[in-house]
Amino acid sequence: MAVYTQLTTAQLQTLCEPFKLGEVVSFRGIEDGIENTTYFVDFSRDGKIEEAVLTIFEYLKSEDLPFFIELTTKLADRGLAVPCPYRTGDGEAVVHFESKAALLFPRAEGGHVTQPTADQCGQAGEFLAAMHLSHVRPPALHQVNTRGLDWMQRTAESIYQGLETAEQELVDQQFADHLQHLDTLSSLPSGIVHADLFHDNALFHDGQLSAVIDFYFSATDVFLLDVAIVANDWCWDEQNNNYDSHKLQQLIARYNAIRPITTQELSLWWLVSRVAMMRFWLSRREDELQQTGRRLKSAYQLRRRLAQLIAHPSDIAQYC
Repeated sequence: MAVYTQLTTAQLQTLCEPFKLGEVVSFRGIEDGIENTTYFVDFSRDGKIEEAVLTIFEYLKSEDLPFFIELTTKLADRGLAVPCPYRTGDGEAVVHFESKAALLFPRAEGGHVTQPTADQCGQAGEFLAAMHLSHVRPPALHQVNTRGLDWMQRTAESIYQGLETAEQELVDQQFADHLQHLDTLSSLPSGIVHADLFHDNALFHDGQLSAVIDFYFSATDVFLLDVAIVANDWCWDEQNNNYDSHKLQQLIARYNAIRPITTQELSLWWLVSRVAMMRFWLSRREDELQQTGRRLKSAYQLRRRLAQLIAHPSDIAQYC
């Protein structure tokens, strides 16, 4: 959502013309984010203002987008708080600026929260459970997880020599445990997951979840991974370097009330929570070491959390 691609008013008007939303009257680039360029765009038509969000993809190509378009459309059709893209008169969602693909979405009410409350963590759990039970799943809709174990192994190998000794030990321990339990992990309940539901990918209006956005890492994987990603971000107490028990309780209990977590899932929470932390730590550490050009977020924070989860495994059975 950083502004890598600079546009003029005239360029925006031309790019968005196929959607027939009217005249561009104002726009601004959004500096937050890492992967894509995002603009808030206001259109005027027949005296009414239409607020939209334009995403220009810096890495994904047109051929990568149909899955995400269909996924958000199906979730919205099922009543979940998910914006789905506008379509042109020809029914197409993707437009192009030069060689880059772009999507235009209606702008949802609300904004990001800096520190999610326990209730908001619970709302995130309810959303994930509803999504996981939405029947939007393989084989009708399938996407390989491009940030799964294969990616983690390749990334770790590429940066291993640049890691500190303590970091190498974390990598070695995590992969040893992951591979030892690989068959059991693979048998957990699975389907389409968001796979990137950090709190800055959710919007709240008057304290209520109004939209979940940025499904561009969504894939087929175990449902528990989604819950762990939210727990590791929304529910973490940085001061104590551990989960905030009240926030975690709300997340798990309200998820479990809609989609009961199985005994097998409970028994592997300690590992899935680490898999989730490892995935994002490796991504940030790679950016730091290889200077990928993406807007950087600190990897140290996630390294500290991963070390804590390895040293002191957590248990969520008490919250179900």
